[in-house]
Amino acid sequence: GVTRRRLVRLLITDEDLLDRYLVYGDRSRLHVHPTARINNAVFNLIGGDVYVDRDAFFGHHVSVLTGSHDYTQIGLKRQTTGPTIGQDVTIGEGAWVATNVTIVGPCRIGVHAVVGACSLVLEDVPPYTMVAGVPARVIRVLKSPS
Repeated sequence: GVTRRRLVRLLITDEDLLDRYLVYGDRSRLHVHPTARINNAVFNLIGGDVYVDRDAFFGHHVSVLTGSHDYTQIGLKRQTTGPTIGQDVTIGEGAWVATNVTIVGPCRIGVHAVVGACSLVLEDVPPYTMVAGVPARVIRVLKSPS
């Protein structure tokens, strides 16, 4: 007979795994424009909303975190306390967030900005700017069409 694992492999293709994103928290806090491409990102919506604007696109394995923990607490309280509002993340129109990027709210990634692979974004990224690194720093300013 067909084992459960084999059946799952038959039903779920590699493409499915790379195109499905995960949401932790209230799904109504995730706002993705229909033309945005987010692949297999992880969204933690515990501490705020996430907005992904028109034509923005993600590489694979991007994490967008609005949740946090209160490091001043001890034990179980550290796991269960943290902000529930005010940690919003906005990804601007046409922004490119490359593979394995982690974005920690609150922050805004400007229109047509580029975030390099494996970067950690802890603050706002200006429009038409390329950032990279841990933490992400400005690498160059991109030419805007105007």
